[in-house]
Amino acid sequence: MQGAGRRVHRSQGTLALIHLGVYVDIVRPATAFKNPQGVKNIFSGRSRRIIRVLLVNPYQPFRLEPLAAETKLSVGQVSQVIRRLQDDDLVERKSDGCLLTKPRRLLRLFAQKLKSDYTQNRTVFSGFSEKEPFHIAQQLRDLCERRDIRQRSTLGSGLESSERNLREQLTAAYISVSPERLRDDLQLEAVGKGANVLLMTPPDADNSDAGGVFYRTRQLTNGLTGVNPVQLYIDFTLHGGRGQEQADFLIEHALAFRE
Repeated sequence: MQGAGRRVHRSQGTLALIHLGVYVDIVRPATAFKNPQGVKNIFSGRSRRIIRVLLVNPYQPFRLEPLAAETKLSVGQVSQVIRRLQDDDLVERKSDGCLLTKPRRLLRLFAQKLKSDYTQNRTVFSGFSEKEPFHIAQQLRDLCERRDIRQRSTLGSGLESSERNLREQLTAAYISVSPERLRDDLQLEAVGKGANVLLMTPPDADNSDAGGVFYRTRQLTNGLTGVNPVQLYIDFTLHGGRGQEQADFLIEHALAFRE
């Protein structure tokens, strides 16, 4: 109610009280007027952890809360990613949870979308050793265990014999720290070409066992521990050469998607 000498001015989101030369401006926080934008890119940042978890468990229905716990993300963020996947007909919601409908299509899209970020933000050390590849892999495993560093084999080092479609004398592994911290202990020489050892640190968003590169790793029959088959597929698509051929072979012999 306005009285003598008092004026009230309203506009969207503000309230101004003017009385006897005193001006009081009450403004709502600007964030209150922003349209909820949600997750802009479900394949970037930590959001992609959700996709990796779904791909590693393609026929397991997930409710939002367990999926959030598995990826260490908020239920709200998980809900937004699931909604986007549902809009693209890649996920369906059932009474017992969310389930992938087209895992092969999503896997190929996932690898394609990760290519740019991995090219820019994955740290790769290319080295050479005169030792046998398996010996280097064992030495790396033991060194990381002693120092409490996460380490998992990938590319040819992460394959079982039944999954192998090409031969390559290469030791490759992800580690959770900078490769520079381990190269001297492994007596590796940095090289541009002719590398037979690759040590890689994942992008920050994927340097985790909560839906990241170290999620659901697997024990190999040779005693090493490898990344999950979904990450193997991604790594081979980025590897060049006959990497895509090996990646496609994995879909049939390691991932066994029914789609």
